[in-house]
Amino acid sequence: MTIAAEAQSEWAVIPVKYIFRSIQLSASVAIIAGNPSNGAGLGCVSRDLNYQVQYFVFQTGLWQLVAKNTRAKVILDSGVSPAIHQVGGNELTIACRNDVAMPGNVAVSLEANGVPVDSDVVGLGSLDWLPTIQLCSCSSSVSGAFLDTRYFASPDY
Repeated sequence: MTIAAEAQSEWAVIPVKYIFRSIQLSASVAIIAGNPSNGAGLGCVSRDLNYQVQYFVFQTGLWQLVAKNTRAKVILDSGVSPAIHQVGGNELTIACRNDVAMPGNVAVSLEANGVPVDSDVVGLGSLDWLPTIQLCSCSSSVSGAFLDTRYFASPDY
């Protein structure tokens, strides 16, 4: 996956046989070229592709949780984690689970290399989720590598 222009994000759905209300996705991701402020990560996208949760990590140790719909893109939370490797790959995990107690919301949990970095409740109207891979050319063109992608999903975890 390559992005030639600056200040853009690109994503691709990981092929799955089933779509689930809850998903957990783990993958080893690495940025292989470009500016250190460019990000790579994972995400969850609604069945109709209108709503997305994006989890980016950066070579600086920064992470971001981003919500995106057809009208806007918002950074919901961010921070710096010493668990994020500044060189090489990072084993990331994102979990998206519809919150039955609060319809129209999804509970999101993020890990970097086995260490939790955030959990949040996001107002995104989706009943079903698909796993995605993410790449952000946040300040320059970028190439990314996604390695050993695997996913875990169940109707109610």
